[in-house]
Amino acid sequence: MLDQDFLAQQRAILEDKLRRYLAPESGDQPVELALKRRDAVPYILGALKKLDLGTYGYCDDCGEVIPLARLELVPGACRCVECETRFSNARH
Repeated sequence: MLDQDFLAQQRAILEDKLRRYLAPESGDQPVELALKRRDAVPYILGALKKLDLGTYGYCDDCGEVIPLARLELVPGACRCVECETRFSNARH
C-alpha cells in the first residue's frame, strides 16, 4: 500500500503536468510536443481517476503493485514494466 504523502505528491505532479499539457498553445508547437500531449493526457487523467478510486499504483493488466521507482519515474503509469512491455510489443 502506498502512503498518503506519496499519493498526494503524485497527485500534485499529475495535476501540474495536466495543467501544462492543457494550457493554451503559444505559436507553433513542435510536432513532438503535440504528439506527447496527445499521448500523455489520457494516461494522466486515468492516473488521477485511479487516485480518486484508490486503485493508483496497481497494474491495469495483472493487478500487481507497480514498483514505487516506476511510479516516481512515470507518474501516469497504469501497467507494471512486464505488462507494459507485453502491451508495447503487441502494438508493434
